[in-house]
Amino acid sequence: MELLKERVVTHLSKLGLGSLGGMQSAHPDKELVRAMHRGAVEYLLKRDSNFIKRVDNEFVNRYIIDGRELDLDGMDPVMRQVGCERDAELFRWVKFHWSIPVSSGYGRRLRYLVFNNSNNALIGIIGLGDPVYSLRARDTYIGWDKPTKARNLKHVMDAFVLGAVPPYSLVLGGKLVAALAASPTVRRDFEKKYANSKTRISGETFDGRRGRGLLAVPRLLEEPAHQPLHLPPPRRRRGDAEPLGAQHTLLDERGKPDLGDAARSHVLGEAAYEPLVRLR
Repeated sequence: MELLKERVVTHLSKLGLGSLGGMQSAHPDKELVRAMHRGAVEYLLKRDSNFIKRVDNEFVNRYIIDGRELDLDGMDPVMRQVGCERDAELFRWVKFHWSIPVSSGYGRRLRYLVFNNSNNALIGIIGLGDPVYSLRARDTYIGWDKPTKARNLKHVMDAFVLGAVPPYSLVLGGKLVAALAASPTVRRDFEKKYANSKTRISGETFDGRRGRGLLAVPRLLEEPAHQPLHLPPPRRRRGDAEPLGAQHTLLDERGKPDLGDAARSHVLGEAAYEPLVRLR
């Protein structure tokens, strides 16, 4: 365990993170964050290069429009839940164009492609998953104590990826995608998919309801899609909390087996894991 800890700490130091997991800059700008994760992004691109080469030309020609073709007056956004292999490939392909590594999400998941129905162009993607449990900044801002959080967190989903693709990303497309994440469509899909399902840890039967407020602050954003984002009541945004909490960093393949063994031996039993380290 000590050797594994040393390797993780060395990796975090290379990313510019302090010994306690804090960023050396209290309020880093976008370029600093992107630079921190550039190595992880390059690793993922190299690992999945065959997939990217196979679909790149087709997806660009079919789903990405030239900026000169942009017609904002004719915008007709429509959400499509990822439900087939081709949709999953498109969603996966878009994630590779983010400037930070994107998780695949964990636990309960809902994934959406957002299209402009007038020309079948892709506007953006939404990926929702189970929220992290221990996130003090979120809990303090909402006003949750431990019993309240334990009771209500199951009604919340985090956005593990959320944003627009060019040229829509240049004309507030990310704000549109963020607003759609709180739409009735998501609520209905969530209830349909998870109603009457039994949770693995507590064994309780979940009724499928999602909280009435907007989902928790997105974990990974390609652009500041949530700020400012003005939605009418009761879908009031809670996205302006102090930027404290957690972030994720991707370890390379050399760290995965060791971390998995450690998790299974000391924490999770035979539960699945991802090569992610949570920092507080």
